[in-house]
Amino acid sequence: QLKKTIRPEFLNRVDDTIVFHPLGREHIRSIVDIQLRRVHQLLAKNKVTLHVSDIVKDWLSVRGYDPVYGARPLKRVLQQNITNKLATQLLMRDSEEPIEFEATISKNGNEIDFAEVVDDPEKWAKEN
Repeated sequence: QLKKTIRPEFLNRVDDTIVFHPLGREHIRSIVDIQLRRVHQLLAKNKVTLHVSDIVKDWLSVRGYDPVYGARPLKRVLQQNITNKLATQLLMRDSEEPIEFEATISKNGNEIDFAEVVDDPEKWAKEN
């Protein structure tokens, strides 16, 4: 097939042929998990825990995949929807106490929301 479209002078310089196989959904999902592990490691340094459900991971997988570019847009999608939004919420906090967040899909389905996980509702009620 290559011999039909590429000139022999160039083809002689090619050492090997690599066949491209597009990434499947399971591959994209694995990449989402890897990228989220990195985010979790960064957050842990600041005593922040983030819970991400499978639904949110699937949402990120769909928006972070492009048939032409593969998973390249995924990093940007994670940055815009997880890292930047969570950083904004953390900057508004007065306390440096450990905190937990749960990531959910907004009601309109177009963005990710973060809710603080409250272990002790009575303590939270007194503070607020």
